[in-house]
Amino acid sequence: LANSPCGKWWAMGESCFGGRSGQVIIMSSEKEVAASLPVGVRRSARHVCWAANGELVAAIVEFESEQVVAADQQLMVWSWPSGERLASSSCGRGTQDVAGSPDGAVLLTVGPAGAKLWTLMRSQESTGVKGAGVKASAASASFGMLPLRLVGRALPALPGPKTLNAPGLRRRPEDALVAVAWGLESCLFLATRQGGLGLTSCDSQQKAPIWRDMGRRAFSLAWCRGFAGQPERAAGMLACGLSGRVDILDAADMTTLWKIEADGGRLGPQLDAVGLACNPLLGSLWVLYADRSLSYFSEPLASRDACWTLPGAISDLRSAQGLPGHVLTKVVTYSPTSIQLWSSQLQGDLRLEAQSEPAHELSTVAVSPWLVACGLSNGEVRLFAALHGLAELGPLPMRHGAEVLSLSFGHWKPASLRPIILASVSSDRSILVFSIEVQGESGLNSSQASLLLHLQHHSGPVHHVSLLASPSAPGSEVFRMVVCTADQLIWRELEYKDGFTTVHKCARQQACRGSRWVGSCADTQRGIFFAACSNRRLLQLDPAGRRVQEMRVAGGNSVEIVGPLHLSSDGRYLAVVLKGAAGVLLCDVAGPCQPLARLAAGQAEPCTGVTVLPGHRILACWSDGTLLSWQAPEKQVERRRSQDGEESARRYTSPAVGTGTRPRITGKGVVAMAAVGAVSGAGSGVTRPYSGSPPRGRRSGKGISRGQVAPGLGPQGTRDVPYSARRQPLKTARSDAEKNQIREVIKAQLPENKTRILFNSGHGTHGTHGTHGTHGTHGTHGTHGT
Repeated sequence: LANSPCGKWWAMGESCFGGRSGQVIIMSSEKEVAASLPVGVRRSARHVCWAANGELVAAIVEFESEQVVAADQQLMVWSWPSGERLASSSCGRGTQDVAGSPDGAVLLTVGPAGAKLWTLMRSQESTGVKGAGVKASAASASFGMLPLRLVGRALPALPGPKTLNAPGLRRRPEDALVAVAWGLESCLFLATRQGGLGLTSCDSQQKAPIWRDMGRRAFSLAWCRGFAGQPERAAGMLACGLSGRVDILDAADMTTLWKIEADGGRLGPQLDAVGLACNPLLGSLWVLYADRSLSYFSEPLASRDACWTLPGAISDLRSAQGLPGHVLTKVVTYSPTSIQLWSSQLQGDLRLEAQSEPAHELSTVAVSPWLVACGLSNGEVRLFAALHGLAELGPLPMRHGAEVLSLSFGHWKPASLRPIILASVSSDRSILVFSIEVQGESGLNSSQASLLLHLQHHSGPVHHVSLLASPSAPGSEVFRMVVCTADQLIWRELEYKDGFTTVHKCARQQACRGSRWVGSCADTQRGIFFAACSNRRLLQLDPAGRRVQEMRVAGGNSVEIVGPLHLSSDGRYLAVVLKGAAGVLLCDVAGPCQPLARLAAGQAEPCTGVTVLPGHRILACWSDGTLLSWQAPEKQVERRRSQDGEESARRYTSPAVGTGTRPRITGKGVVAMAAVGAVSGAGSGVTRPYSGSPPRGRRSGKGISRGQVAPGLGPQGTRDVPYSARRQPLKTARSDAEKNQIREVIKAQLPENKTRILFNSGHGTHGTHGTHGTHGTHGTHGTHGT
């Protein structure tokens, strides 16, 4: 990041991660992107600077490759504001910083090999460089005369403590040059890693070099005519970022004027000042510390107090969950050391509202309208008040024997006057269910928790839990719960009454060989569950724990579901985290489960948490502290639903549906999306899975025609369906209304004499047996005459 001499433009270097090409972005002070300067495929802009009074932009471009080549870094120069690339040249490896002359087309790079001076020249000119190079006026006039090239020459080594008697020797790697700044009259300021600070000139014959040892490790340099309202000096002032403090020096003789110590109570005495920046018009100073906090100085530096300090960006985010039941959007995130509460203003930006740091490392978090539950690495579960600045309410009455892996609250409304149900699972293969009584009118002031259930001895560590609390009579609690181990998905229905907890029902789903269960979530509106498996399968379970729908994500072995997954509050959208840089998969689950979009963010690592906020905004977080949001494609959803409605109406009125027959489906392979509970005909009612092998001597269909495909099947319905995923309607008796409707249809299709014989005869005649159904299904028997 570099600010232009006029203070209006900012140049920012961008990496090439996530499949994007690196670039240098020029942004105005009003946060509007003015230009984007590409640097090439698989290249990243590491360092940027301005030169020639803001008429040149330069960047150190690094190749992103697994193989290290001899020339893996380049120096690129563009003209501004035209944005035309003027020249580029290889600058070796390990370049640490670059600086541009304020009044000439000259650049300086520093690295392990020393300092090197670069001058922008026309190809016809001589390669010899003297003085400070071309002045700004001459440089701006020569920018249009292409081709140009960068000509470099090495500067002599500064006489450091180890090189006073042998100035020609190379500096040791542990004391290499790390920062550079440009002053007046071609003066150069260089800093080494071990704290050496030197003053030299482009032409070493004009002025003898000056060397000084700062006594601490050095990280950054910044030059300005005057800092923070101080009177300007003839040679200007130099700011040097050291370990634990920033020194302000006179640029003429390198004497120290002020020392700005880091705030020991907040930042620590040895926090490194890794970045410095100044506004040449106002003389203000910004200091970036190693914890990514930023301090701003504009008052007289004699007070040594910052005008304001921006706290460091929170890194290593593990999860993001929206706080339900609030007018303003509130999001809870956590890192291993702290839990954060964010609120969204009218503009939509998230602001940090509160932060709390438990005594032990955090491992998981769950939220409810008033409560935030945190699972710790020592097995404890602690409660925090969401509406009182994350005030800690204390631990629960019982703890696990190992790290808590997942937490889940049951659906609860503040006006219900009922206790909150909380389930926790751990790597010690146990499950704890608590009932929490809350007190407080406009929030939560205290809580009382009691243990309802303790289940142990599962097949392995329990990684995920989802809880649904059902309405029940006073004095009893009925809730359903889904827990996931690596190999099993277990559904249970439980009831707590008179101090005892009873497990009424239990159902298990076994993971396929070589796969594992990676997450689950509950739909409070419909009382159903969703679960995800690592082999790209998404399952929907009905309130009785039966598998209703199954969808397999297309993409081959390169696509894998890693979890977590989150459902919107209205049960319309399901967000699923994919492996690597694949991003987040958004699915429409209001009807048959269908994928809508893949939300790719350009991040190299998978996101660690995802949530669906009110207004169908999808928010995802990453371990580097990034929070990104998207808006759900509402128009695409409505268009797809209208198309599905038309297709369903066409299938209902087709002859195949009218006859009540359906082809038998066999074959190998898995479709991209397969619905299990699809309607197969008029009045089919409840569905039941196929069982057994196909009858001998009957044909097996190798696919499904488009007119007979069920809702939720793959595109065109041409791929095979596994034998276990088929469903067949039950044989139910026809009602009198259906019989009369069929009789009227037959009357309309027969001549008058035959109609009188069949339906008006006094003696009933037996109907003929129907023909066998196509593809191995039995035909329907003829109806008996009256």
